[in-house]
Amino acid sequence: MNLAAGAGHPGFLSPTGVEIAFVLVGLATLGAAAITVTTRQLVHAALWLVVALGGLAVEYLLLTAEFIAWVQVLIYVGSIVVLLLFGLMLTRAPIGRSPDADSGNRWVALGVAVASA
Repeated sequence: MNLAAGAGHPGFLSPTGVEIAFVLVGLATLGAAAITVTTRQLVHAALWLVVALGGLAVEYLLLTAEFIAWVQVLIYVGSIVVLLLFGLMLTRAPIGRSPDADSGNRWVALGVAVASA
């Protein structure tokens, strides 16, 4: 009996809806993370971080890890980002574009990121 000849098992080229959703949410999360680290406005970076961490929580839900998804939402999105935003507001950090947020070492940082990835 040949199991590879279409005996009801999905193959590599026939993804399920969960797999398609996983890839789409992963791409959106990757885009939000890229915007988080490339934007020059600190408040916008914190808000894009919320989107990236929320996308990661959705990925955990798609992997049926509900507890870790809720921990991600409660601790990271609910606490860390709020703490970051309060820190920005209470320290009188510049709200608009900040020239101090750019160090000029973008190419070195890109090289380190690619090497570590």
